[in-house]
Amino acid sequence: TPQIGELFGATLGLAFGGYLVEFIAILIGGRFFSQAMKPFGYTIKDAFKVTFDWPIVKECFWYGFQVSIIPSINTLTTTWMLIMYVNALPQYTSYIFIAEIAKGIASIVSAGSMFKLTPSIAESYPNGKVSLALYYIQTNIKWAGFFMMLFLGILAGFVLALLKRLTLIPGLENYAASVDFLPFFIIQSLFMFFISLPDPILLGTLRVSFYTFVRLVEEILQVFFVWFFLYVLRLHETMGITGIGIIL
Repeated sequence: TPQIGELFGATLGLAFGGYLVEFIAILIGGRFFSQAMKPFGYTIKDAFKVTFDWPIVKECFWYGFQVSIIPSINTLTTTWMLIMYVNALPQYTSYIFIAEIAKGIASIVSAGSMFKLTPSIAESYPNGKVSLALYYIQTNIKWAGFFMMLFLGILAGFVLALLKRLTLIPGLENYAASVDFLPFFIIQSLFMFFISLPDPILLGTLRVSFYTFVRLVEEILQVFFVWFFLYVLRLHETMGITGIGIIL
């Protein structure tokens, strides 16, 4: 509107429309939920009834507090590493953009491993269903490994050869360095599944204190190795594009 400006008015309208859509979706979903649960004697009203006591509230708050520690620390460590990158790595913004292209291509390897383990384990293990929790973990590893090998074969067989040809096109030569970054991000995609696998297991089995400790150590090591590679070994100077790939 003229009173507040077209851009600000559009922003308010977009925000209001987003909330309105969510409430409409809740109403429609609630009706379908009630119809589906009616044979069991439940309705949408039962989903909003308070059936828990104060000890459960304290347990949830304590759990949430412990889980929130690492994201808060990660904000600090990520900012710290960014400052080191900008300070010590010339043309960091150019390299990170090219690296993101390689990372996006390599991420196809881990596309089939995005199963959510925490809800399944949180429902099975604390209720004494240890074998069921183990089954979830084993099945996750089996199928994630299957899809990772499948996508890795596709990537190695077609995408790498195609990229080398594409970067020969005039105007795309500046992106040729993304091909050099690809092996590092492919390795990262393969290993990150196994590195991240304990996180949902620890959270689902309520080993939050150990999870927080391990992740805290990981955050400290990340900052240390970025500092070590940039300021001590200076891999970006001694190894060129390969060193930058290792650092990133």
